[in-house]
Amino acid sequence: MLFEKQAWMVPLQILSGAVDKKQLKPILSMVLVRFNENAVYLTATDLDIELTARLPLTEAATLPAITLPAKRLFDLMRVLDDQAQFEISLRDQQVWIQAASTLFKCSTLPVDTFPLMKEASAPVQFSVERVLFIQLLQATAFAISQQDARTFLNGLLIELDGSTLRAVAADGHRMALKVEKHAQQLPLTRFVLPRKSVYELLRLLTSIEDPSIHVCLDPQVLRVQSAQYTFSSKLMDTPHFPYQQAIPLHASTRVSLDRDSLKRALMRVLIIMSDKNRPTVMEVGSEG
Repeated sequence: MLFEKQAWMVPLQILSGAVDKKQLKPILSMVLVRFNENAVYLTATDLDIELTARLPLTEAATLPAITLPAKRLFDLMRVLDDQAQFEISLRDQQVWIQAASTLFKCSTLPVDTFPLMKEASAPVQFSVERVLFIQLLQATAFAISQQDARTFLNGLLIELDGSTLRAVAADGHRMALKVEKHAQQLPLTRFVLPRKSVYELLRLLTSIEDPSIHVCLDPQVLRVQSAQYTFSSKLMDTPHFPYQQAIPLHASTRVSLDRDSLKRALMRVLIIMSDKNRPTVMEVGSEG
């Protein structure tokens, strides 16, 4: 059976973020390829994140499930002609990929050693606009700490409360909070998503065009589903931080500023700052 290079290229590029870069286990450098009557499923994982892409088929594929080296497979797709077609076959414990006059052989690893995440019942499920969820993550991800001893700062807190979605991130010096409204009523639920998972989820959501996504949440795993992709991430086993205590209830001074004017002023100050970690002094007063 022939497969289209164009149908595989983008999904493999998206899945590359879930492939284990350290390759502590050889199987984690592989992509699991499963065939059924109407689709091919490509799955990559690093044990904390699992990403699956669904590629529709026009006819049933009779191949067994196989594992392929992720980087080599992507490099091969990249050098093929845009309109190229290729065939996959399994011979003598090797996978053969043939496209026109090119024959590519690669070793494979046992399918049963590929560590798929177990699917559990998800007590909390809801659908949300994709653009809204992107805004929620983009507005807060920059403030996630990277290697703080307080582990709850190394992830993004997402809070569901009725029709309100909140995302909160902090690194001990700053805090970002974003609130969005949506139509569905949800029970009060809090979970912390690891930093890498936040950025990989953002990369996926900005690469697709689905108007909405479906979110499934169990005590240990967050699963986000679109028409073509399923993103799963383990949640951080840490208590959420009490972000409400960091927000002053009674401020002695309140100042309203034009956002663009403030942004331009800060960009000018950055030009002469040799150390970007030094604080910027702001003076507030009446004109003149």
